Amino acid sequence: MKTYNIALIKGDGIGPEIVDEAVKVLDAVAARFDFSLRYQEVLMGGSAYDVTGDPLPQETINVSLNSDAVLFGAIGGEKWDSLPREKRPESGLLRFRKELGVFANLRPAVVYDELVNASSLKPEIVQGVDLMVVRELIGGIYFGEPKGREGDKAFNTMVYTKEEVVRIAHTAFKIAMERSKKSAPSTRRTSSMSRRCGAKPLKRSPKRIRRSLCRTCTSTTRPCSSSVTPNSSTSS
Repeated sequence: MKTYNIALIKGDGIGPEIVDEAVKVLDAVAARFDFSLRYQEVLMGGSAYDVTGDPLPQETINVSLNSDAVLFGAIGGEKWDSLPREKRPESGLLRFRKELGVFANLRPAVVYDELVNASSLKPEIVQGVDLMVVRELIGGIYFGEPKGREGDKAFNTMVYTKEEVVRIAHTAFKIAMERSKKSAPSTRRTSSMSRRCGAKPLKRSPKRIRRSLCRTCTSTTRPCSSSVTPNSSTSS
């Protein structure tokens, strides 16, 4: 029987309750499909700060890197809002993303028929909604340097490398190609700055990525020799 090592990070607030219930679900799945799970609980967030003085102890990083997966609850709360920024739970989460290299955040948005009337939007607007939002997590303004304050001025730096742009695009388009022929992968550029930063890496990326950007394709899985235009979408 295959055994998988899972790092448990319950965190703060509702986190422990969520993780406890999720473990029950995982154990049921493991029993059904004949594998086992070995859990090791570690600290992160406000609870970690209370015990160790650090929102992300090195032990948590080490255990997570040596596990097959991490099950994470939630972090943060008013109790720790007055701490120095580097000691706040949210700073621990940002460091955690960077240490593990988890660059892609997948956010599915699905409206089930049973819940159509629960939305504040009209049923004809929300019925059948099935989206996957892919968000880049370890580049950009969160981690850009320099940042700081000078008198009455504050500043941040938004910066992405070519590798960061291509890998998140590849992840998004690969997901779209595997979902269905009705998938409509779309990249958005909102300023001349993002145009300069994002267009060239995507134009020069492998054909398996470029073909999903082409306006004239009739399917995300169909190769196309047409020119590539970032900020475009394809649909069947």
